[in-house]
Amino acid sequence: MNDSMSRFFQQIDEELMPFANGERLDLYHLGRSALVWRYKQATFTTKDIDVVQMRTPLEEKAHALFGQGSVKAKELGLFLDLVPQGLPPLPGWFRQRSKEVPGNWQVIRLWELVGHDLAVTKLDVSSPGPPGFAFPVRSRRFASWQAPPIPGERVEMDYGERRQRRARRRIC
Repeated sequence: MNDSMSRFFQQIDEELMPFANGERLDLYHLGRSALVWRYKQATFTTKDIDVVQMRTPLEEKAHALFGQGSVKAKELGLFLDLVPQGLPPLPGWFRQRSKEVPGNWQVIRLWELVGHDLAVTKLDVSSPGPPGFAFPVRSRRFASWQAPPIPGERVEMDYGERRQRRARRRIC
């Protein structure tokens, strides 16, 4: 699978060369394809390469050439899928924390999200689900999983919440 993804990224780079005019296309890789790319021994496959949509002209051209249903996508067996920034629950600073993937590309720069940011993109934040189901808890510094509280049960607070409560008590 990694060989076909490498060919896919190489093809994007070659096809965008005439349109680049010195610009670079940043691709922040997420989804199942990012897991396959990161963990080379992965046995699962995917048909789409999910990247965070940055709304650049070069990105639009790449999507036109390699998006779902395009000739290149059918030829390579993979397609480029642009995911809006607000759809996966990415923190606002994900670009600063991402690591550039080394490659011989002239136009594209592939970025790998850190593990926590990548994991959070796979959570369904639209509904917490039934009681006892894990749902995401947001914090300024990290995202973690926590089961919903059972009515009447004492809820544990993280360090930041405890500090805020203590500060409020001192002020009052």
